[in-house]
Amino acid sequence: MEISSKHYSALCDFIQQQDNTMELEIRFGKFNYNKTNKTTSFISDVDIEFFYRLMLKFDWMQLSKTQSNCTEHVYKSEAPNSKIRHNIQDNTVQLKTKIKKYDIYDFDMRVALSKEQEHTLPEDPVVERTRHKQRTSYQLVFGTFDMTIVDTESDNLTQRSFELEIEIRPGADVHMVLAVIQDVLQIKQNNFYVISGTVKNKVLQEYRAMVNSRFFVGAQPETLHKDKLTQLYKQRYSVTDKADGERHFLAIIKGVVYFIDTNLNNVLLTDLITTNGDCIIDGEVVRTPTSINFLAFDIFVYNGKDLRGNKDYHLQARLHLLNEVVANITNNERYTVFVKEYIFTNVFLGSEVLLKTPRYYKNDGLIFTPMDEPYPTVKKWSNLLKWKPAELNTIDFYSIKTDENTWNLYVQAPGPEGATRARNTITELFDIKKLCGANEIEYTTSTTTFGDDHIDPTTHKPFQSHTVIEYRFDIILQKFVPLRTRWDKTANPQKHGNFSEVACDIFNNILSPIEPELLFRFQVQQQDIYFEQMRKFHNKVKERLYNKYAHNANFLLELCSGRGGDMHKWIYNGVKNVHGYDISEKNIIECKRRIETSNNQSPHLNNYHFFQGDLNNQLTLDEITKNNPDKFDVVCCHFGIHYFIPTLEKLAKTISSVLLDNGVFVVTFMDAAEVHDLMQNQEIKYKKHNGEIVYYIQQQHDTLRIVLNGNNILGEGSTEYLVDYQELVDVFKKVGLVPVDTQLFKDITCDLRLNVYEKDISNLNRYVVFQKAEVKCHVSSKSTLRNYEYNTDLIDLHINGISAAKVITTHDIIDVINCVEFKYYKNNYPLKTISSFCDIQEVLPDAVFVQDPMTCDLPRRHDLIGKVCFTQYNYTIEKKSADTIETIVKDNWYILLYQNKIVIPKNMCLEQNGEQISMESTMPCLEQNEDTPLLPRSEQISMESQNEDTPLQPRSEQISMESTRPHLDANEKTAEVDSELIRQLRECPKKVTIKELKTILSQLNLKTTGNKDVLVERVLDNVIVKN
Repeated sequence: MEISSKHYSALCDFIQQQDNTMELEIRFGKFNYNKTNKTTSFISDVDIEFFYRLMLKFDWMQLSKTQSNCTEHVYKSEAPNSKIRHNIQDNTVQLKTKIKKYDIYDFDMRVALSKEQEHTLPEDPVVERTRHKQRTSYQLVFGTFDMTIVDTESDNLTQRSFELEIEIRPGADVHMVLAVIQDVLQIKQNNFYVISGTVKNKVLQEYRAMVNSRFFVGAQPETLHKDKLTQLYKQRYSVTDKADGERHFLAIIKGVVYFIDTNLNNVLLTDLITTNGDCIIDGEVVRTPTSINFLAFDIFVYNGKDLRGNKDYHLQARLHLLNEVVANITNNERYTVFVKEYIFTNVFLGSEVLLKTPRYYKNDGLIFTPMDEPYPTVKKWSNLLKWKPAELNTIDFYSIKTDENTWNLYVQAPGPEGATRARNTITELFDIKKLCGANEIEYTTSTTTFGDDHIDPTTHKPFQSHTVIEYRFDIILQKFVPLRTRWDKTANPQKHGNFSEVACDIFNNILSPIEPELLFRFQVQQQDIYFEQMRKFHNKVKERLYNKYAHNANFLLELCSGRGGDMHKWIYNGVKNVHGYDISEKNIIECKRRIETSNNQSPHLNNYHFFQGDLNNQLTLDEITKNNPDKFDVVCCHFGIHYFIPTLEKLAKTISSVLLDNGVFVVTFMDAAEVHDLMQNQEIKYKKHNGEIVYYIQQQHDTLRIVLNGNNILGEGSTEYLVDYQELVDVFKKVGLVPVDTQLFKDITCDLRLNVYEKDISNLNRYVVFQKAEVKCHVSSKSTLRNYEYNTDLIDLHINGISAAKVITTHDIIDVINCVEFKYYKNNYPLKTISSFCDIQEVLPDAVFVQDPMTCDLPRRHDLIGKVCFTQYNYTIEKKSADTIETIVKDNWYILLYQNKIVIPKNMCLEQNGEQISMESTMPCLEQNEDTPLLPRSEQISMESQNEDTPLQPRSEQISMESTRPHLDANEKTAEVDSELIRQLRECPKKVTIKELKTILSQLNLKTTGNKDVLVERVLDNVIVKN
């Protein structure tokens, strides 16, 4: 606060002049100017809210205080400038004589020096007025601070005032006095800086000149009712959230920033400066304990130009100017200015985003602003709509207490016809039958009940009668419940509660609200242009997968076939028969329509059949077998596997049963690990482009919802589950399908240029190709059990020639043992995932468990000779969700081998007479290092650290989208090649052409892609030289 030297000198003079017989007071109040006699009077009365805010601050400072109540009569005195005061409580009489006063108009203060002395009552006393005082006195270093609630009776009228006075003792330090005055004025103005009346009036004068009005011209919204919901998608709208703050204008005047309230009463001075010219910005002030924040949502005066009613300045044009102006304001620790977030066009999805996005301020609803209209020239903007959840809808009533717990509730209603302008409204009880025409509603709305146990948060005291109180309606209690006193409306006789029309409108909305779920359910139909490139890329991925795995397929099973968008890919690849299944009857009809209108693009189109059914239902799964007993070469499920997570094991069994040996299952899906990585433990994530939401992701534990430009890509109205890649692999391994090809979409080379938001979504996806194992029977005339080597990929433990073969199910054990002696039949043993050694002993009772194979000298352990040995490795996985970290313990079980030979049990070491049937498994295996390694048992693996995103690669070869479909028979990986050609290849590879190399590799059923060096190495690794 800057106080003029004149005021400073006057205060010093008063303090110096004071003696022990005098009373020096500084009073806070307001000055009234009488235009008739051109005089100014001082009224010792402050705003109620300021009074209680100051009291709370002094209590928080723990200042010593005393409280007293008294009644005094005030009499006229014959002495000039004097009054006689009679205290009824202690029966004392004093004569108070004014010595001099000094008025500080800039800060609504009066400094008064008076003399008090004992006196007697006059002979014929005439009471001018009676004052009932409730006083709280706070002790200061230099005096006392008196806060008094005074009820004054005069001429049969009672008026309440709130008085603040600083009583200063003789010899006080003027700087300490000024410091207290500054604190009081900061609390009064509710600001860090104190503005003088002179500066405040100049600011308001500049404001009135810019808007050509004496009033607050901010546009007022109407309540959004259900009958106006269609307006939000028939017209172009935007949405922004409504903060639980105070409506203000931000005025830039001569480069300085001010905040102006709706009453044009308070002007907040800031230390923010800008290079912009004069502007007026509409917004809300939100306070924190340490800062005042202005949330801007519109601008209607830009560099001195009034934009109201100007059709060249629709919302987006105004927001462009608003962002420019705010960008030129430098925020600091005390004051900040931000532009509120707007979402254009799809306001329903935008509503969900705004309501679910956490803010540092409390949300008070939503504001829907038309995008193609200028800021209005009148306050009422019929197309500007506000929405509040039912529990936040409130009504302001002028409240009068009639007995201990009963209150009458009044609103403003139109006055009688012909009434003067000052009396054009009256207070009337809020009777909804009379005022709103709601005859069918039985609620009592003109009264409510509550006692002194309901505390006003602005005063920390019981609510007071004859005040404006904000209420919410409690449907269960069927009555209005008080929230807080509206002191701003209480102090203004023309603002005694809401108008009856507004109150009826709000009450109707309370009884028939628009619930958030209803608001979120709508959507704005719009052309989806934002993900065009991503969809092209995904189509290319699917196209390559069909080309590689479904080329010339006899039977293709298409799960979640949709509207048949991949039909041209089937035709291109010469697929002879297609069975498509989808839950939507509309999709099935569309598929059939496409066939009818295809102009015979393929001779096989008549063999393309589509069936409607729920694949989570076992009856539908059974229908797949009935409709094609001959089984399928290829099964595909693109971006639909998440539907089947609850019944995935049933689906996997069905796919395995309808798939031919060596047949493949191709699946594309969103990988849970990639989703977790993108979300970063947030419940929602979204991205905007040009003000529109291009994608919105909501994750709750293991479920997911993704909306692209207003369209839910995972399906509407159902729970969509996250798909964990490793769990998917585990489920399909149990039914004999193993992954032979996989890759994250982000690792696939693409010549299309995707935007950042397209990459965000596309990179979440992965494809996996599973292949069903083929089991071949070979007849041999002799069994050489002693030297039998287990022919599969093993994990080398690099100690004593010990290796390990991973087994997952009890049938895996049987497959291994049957390689030695075919005597175990799977049908005699239930298929179980191995979870304990007991599961192994159910198949092999004589099996031996080896605790630590790294320290066990297997070949020298006589007790292990003739035994099949197993070991176990435990590891843990951490799964992170929005709120918790779930730790999952997993087991891996292994059969131990010595020099790649199975340790044969004694009871199986007998040679069989005659022919023996051995089973040779040709199940494809992934590379050794992709099995879970045998790590120290205490080591813990986190989901983030697992190499789950690394594409699974058959053997050591790099997977290529262009490579041909792999052949799984390991016995056919060699071929005889002319020795001269191999000699040239070894001595001078330049003489061998790439064509010759590819011919050899084709004979070997090996990949033919790669540069020449790679092809040479591949040939030399896989040939047998013909002598």
